[in-house]
Amino acid sequence: MIHLYIGHGAAEVTLQLQKDTFAPGESIRGELVVRGGAVAQHIDGITAALIQGTDAMEFGKTIKTEAIPVEGFEIAPKEARSFPFAYTLPSHTEEDVTYYLLVNMEMDGVVHDYERKRIHIIGEPAV
Repeated sequence: MIHLYIGHGAAEVTLQLQKDTFAPGESIRGELVVRGGAVAQHIDGITAALIQGTDAMEFGKTIKTEAIPVEGFEIAPKEARSFPFAYTLPSHTEEDVTYYLLVNMEMDGVVHDYERKRIHIIGEPAV
């Protein structure tokens, strides 16, 4: 029997970035912080996607999807774990378009939409 603990009290993931403005092709460095909820849970994996959208958080197309290298693990109630990551932006992006990093965490075979961070991609491609 599988027990799903979804919603209030479930494990959560937070995306932490040092800044929110980047050049095309630049590497985003950050940290995923997973916090345990009210019960122990198995985390199957975490995925981040660069999404092109509008200011109203209406998503258009997925630009790039990356699996964050987090192997499956158990998280105890109220436990916190950090996972540093690097994510290289595409070298060509459209101007006047809003971009978001959307982070999903898969628990017990169900994908949960957890974190959306608006980022700005401006200027010339990073060298």
